[in-house]
Amino acid sequence: MRGDKFASGAARSGVLPMQPIKFNEGEMQDDFKRLSPEMFMIKYMITQIEYDLMKSGGEERVSSFALDMQQRAEAVDRASALDDIEDSKLKRSCDFLEPFHPVGLSGRVLVGYDIPFENRRKSPLLIPKKLRTERTLLPTTGHVLRAAIWSEIAQDWVSDSWLGRRVLFNQMSGSAICFTGFPTWNMLELSEILAIVTKEDYQVVEEPLEPMV
Repeated sequence: MRGDKFASGAARSGVLPMQPIKFNEGEMQDDFKRLSPEMFMIKYMITQIEYDLMKSGGEERVSSFALDMQQRAEAVDRASALDDIEDSKLKRSCDFLEPFHPVGLSGRVLVGYDIPFENRRKSPLLIPKKLRTERTLLPTTGHVLRAAIWSEIAQDWVSDSWLGRRVLFNQMSGSAICFTGFPTWNMLELSEILAIVTKEDYQVVEEPLEPMV
């Protein structure tokens, strides 16, 4: 429910209203006077701590809370409307991705990270940022530069068939290979490859890595 986004992160009642809360200042003041604390907290999805703060602050605190919640609700409505517009522009076909699982194959590949296009198009893999509740580390892409792959089925090396393939993998996968004067490469196990990307002009959305703590 939308109202749950506005209150604090503390535990809440398991009973939720059927409709999104409209934080009307006058109605909230009336409810604060006539409803029991339990019913008020259920209706407005607030914690006992938040209720006690309003109780100690009187009508002024209730009005301040209602105004703040209404402003947040309007902000979310605007962001949701913009997200709907952005979402309507997204492509839905994912035929350029071939999920990969290394059955009968073993080995490693050296991957060069893709260089972003200067005038890139938005990717069909886009996750609307306005709907994200936390930082998301999206997968990235690269091309296989070198490979050492053994096929159990063919009982032979099939490394050459992998050269130049564009692959999708998680940002935290593999081992970074850094030599002075060279770009950063990534050494991947085959099991770390998520998919084969069959189109060059589709670019994943870049997300900066969060500091590790």
